Amino acid sequence: MRQYGHHPSIVLWNSHNEPYHYDRSARKQDNLQDSPTYGPLTSLTHQIPSWNRSILDRSVKRSFDKADPTRPSIAHSGVAPHLPQLDGTDSHLWFGWRHGKISDLAVLASRVPRLFRFVSEFGAQSVPHDDHLATACEADDFPGVNIHALSEKFGAEIELINKHTPMTSSATWAEWVDNTQTHQAELIRHTVEILRTLKYKPTGGFCQFLFADALPYVSCAVLDHRRKPKKAWDALTAANRPVIVVADLHKDEMPIGTNKCAIHVVSDLRTRIDRATLSMEWRSPGMDPQRWSFTGAFEPDSVTKISENFLVTKNPGIASLALELRGPDVHAINNYQIKVC
Repeated sequence: MRQYGHHPSIVLWNSHNEPYHYDRSARKQDNLQDSPTYGPLTSLTHQIPSWNRSILDRSVKRSFDKADPTRPSIAHSGVAPHLPQLDGTDSHLWFGWRHGKISDLAVLASRVPRLFRFVSEFGAQSVPHDDHLATACEADDFPGVNIHALSEKFGAEIELINKHTPMTSSATWAEWVDNTQTHQAELIRHTVEILRTLKYKPTGGFCQFLFADALPYVSCAVLDHRRKPKKAWDALTAANRPVIVVADLHKDEMPIGTNKCAIHVVSDLRTRIDRATLSMEWRSPGMDPQRWSFTGAFEPDSVTKISENFLVTKNPGIASLALELRGPDVHAINNYQIKVC
C-alpha cells in the first residue's frame, strides 16, 4: 500500500483472490464432459469456515481499512454467497470455458441473482498468432506439436482448449489458432450480452479476464504482447457499444419446432432515443424468412424487452437471425447463427 497507494488506477483493495482450492486446469478430471455445470460455485468449501477465508482474510481487510480509509476493501474475491448472511463478493463465472455452457449463465442468474452484482472474471484462453510461440511449439509438425512447451512454457490449459477446440478438428496450426480465437470471441460476446440485459437487475458491472499480455503467452487476453488484437477484441468492442440489440440465442443449437426467443434493446446513453425502428429477420433451412418490426422510443440508461418471438424450424442445418435498430441518432446491428438439429 505504501508503494502503490498513491496511484489513481487502484479502485479498491482485495485481501485474497479465490480463497479455496479448485483444479483450474482440470488436469485431474478423468472426463471433462462430466465436470460440474457450476464449477466451484457448488463446492462446500464456499460454505464451510476456513482459516484463510474466515480469519486471515478479514484480518487483512481490517488492516486495509485502517491504512487507507479513502478506498473500499473486501476480504476476498470470487466467493459465492455463504452462511450465515448468504452474502458474497464479486463473482468469477467461467461458463463455456472451465465449466458448463454459456447458456447456463442465464439460468444461474434467475436462480441466484446475488452472484451477478459484479462479475470480475469470465473468458477463455486462445492462442495468439505469434511466430516465436509457433516455432517453440513445433507448429510445423501439427498436430504433433510440443504439448509440453505449449502448456508449461506458454501457459496453455491444453485439456480445456482441446475440449472446446480439438486439434484433431483442424488441418493446420493457423486454422487451430483461429478456432481457439473464434471460441474465445463467441464466449465473450454472449457473456457480455447476457450481463448487459441484466443491467442493474442485478448486474452492476463486469470485468473481462484479461485485457493484454505482457509476453508471448496463451491466455485469456484479447490483445497479445505486441498489442495485436485477437478476434475477441472486436467481439468485446461490439458487445460493449452504447446501444446494442440482443436476442436470447446463447445456446449452441436448437431443436426442430417452435422456439421462443426474447429480444432486448440495451441503451447506456444518457439521452432518450425518441424514435427508432427494430427490424428482425429469421432464416431457417428450407423455409421462407420470418420478419418482424417494432418502432418506438427507448429511455436513457435502460434495458427494454421488445418481444418474445416464435422462431420456427422444420429442417436441420444452420439458421440465422438478423437484428437492426435504426433511428436518427442510433444504429445497432447484431447477427446470430445457430445449429438446428
